[in-house]
Amino acid sequence: MITFLVVLAWLSIVLGGLVVIVMGISDIAMHTEYLYAIYKRVDLSNPQVIVVVILLILLYLIVFLLYFVHKMTKYSENKVIKSKSGEITVTYRTINNLIKDYLSEQKFVKSVKTKTSKKGKGVEIRALLDLYSVRNLNERLKELQDELVEYLFNSTGVELKKSYFNIKKLIQNEEIFSYYDTNASKKILDYKDKETSVSTLEISGTDKITDVEEAKNTKE
Repeated sequence: MITFLVVLAWLSIVLGGLVVIVMGISDIAMHTEYLYAIYKRVDLSNPQVIVVVILLILLYLIVFLLYFVHKMTKYSENKVIKSKSGEITVTYRTINNLIKDYLSEQKFVKSVKTKTSKKGKGVEIRALLDLYSVRNLNERLKELQDELVEYLFNSTGVELKKSYFNIKKLIQNEEIFSYYDTNASKKILDYKDKETSVSTLEISGTDKITDVEEAKNTKE
């Protein structure tokens, strides 16, 4: 609801600004008097007009303030996992950090940014990744998505409903490439067949670059 109000507020500001710009261009180029007509009709010395303007400004400020507070407290919300024995409470910030740390530990992952949000009774994640190029990368990423489902559930009891991997960069590194060729069948988790989440792999704006210096600093 707050997000919807913010979108409406921004749209009204943008559209209002565009209307004023178009009127100004028209007044200059075509010698119309749109802005002057508005100025004549809006009497800023009228107390009622002043009150309306102040109320509109306060309304916009309240909407943006509520949105800011909502964004600041979003990851402080708790996810409650119920069981026969009781309840376990974990914050979404903790879940997000857990997922980020897990992905960062993978040898072919150079860097990662993650965002975790509610999804039904579980969560969904969106990850922006810089990766080292390895053979069968798509298969490894899909395997990693499945392993992440298992890892998060075993660690917190939270179900990962959806995961979106968006690859930002692919980096060439011979040491990493050779490592995965040598350990082609190695997995981080012994993943067992279970009802898996819906996972989507997105590859967009991929840049291939050669990383010579960073080969010295690769993860062991």
